[in-house]
Amino acid sequence: MTLLVLELLGDNTKAGEATYTLRSELAFTTATLCAVDVHAPGSELTQSWTKTQTGDNAGGSRTVYSPLYVDIDGLADHAAVRFETSQDDGLAPKTLIPLGDASTSGLRTLSLPFGSGPFVLNAGSTITAKLYYRSVEDGTLGDVVPISGNVVDDSGTETNIGGWSKDARCTLYIDLQ
Repeated sequence: MTLLVLELLGDNTKAGEATYTLRSELAFTTATLCAVDVHAPGSELTQSWTKTQTGDNAGGSRTVYSPLYVDIDGLADHAAVRFETSQDDGLAPKTLIPLGDASTSGLRTLSLPFGSGPFVLNAGSTITAKLYYRSVEDGTLGDVVPISGNVVDDSGTETNIGGWSKDARCTLYIDLQ
């Protein structure tokens, strides 16, 4: 058993994405996402909806949090996890793995097999993990799109506020056997 740990940090605030280059060969027959530790406090990932927007009789408003997903390219078998939705997002086929929503920070245990082989990844191979979310603007669930980051211009002013900020992080724990 090999535990592969992929960590995406908000230090790169342009996007919730990271590419990893393997230093040594990895050989395995199954890949299972066994846990995820996520902290995504970005203001783009939450919104307060009124009872009219939620369509229920509850009083006041309710906070709605964006569902989060990860695409693991270079490791996942794209046929192992099929992402289907009742909303046509126009996404090219991807292995979008659900991670829960942006409401809860901390470790979430999973047992999601997403690859069966045999696989051999040579030293120098790359794995890219990219975070996605479903937008929650104006009382509707929007498309699944990549999480954008806070973008700072040359003067130090944040010109675009996204869901992936400097204090955001996502750690994926993958059991390779």
